[in-house]
Amino acid sequence: MSRTLYDKLVDAHKVCDLPDGDMLICVDFHIMNQYTSPQAFSGLESRGLTV
Repeated sequence: MSRTLYDKLVDAHKVCDLPDGDMLICVDFHIMNQYTSPQAFSGLESRGLTV
């Protein structure tokens, strides 16, 4: 049986099943805007931080 996109996403991000039947998933993303990214990265660099 083929797996749906939903099934693949859940499998990739599922942390655990919760006692009430729900599940905990982890979703993490980073959006880069082409107009402000240089300023954002310069700001991080000047503060000694990394992405």
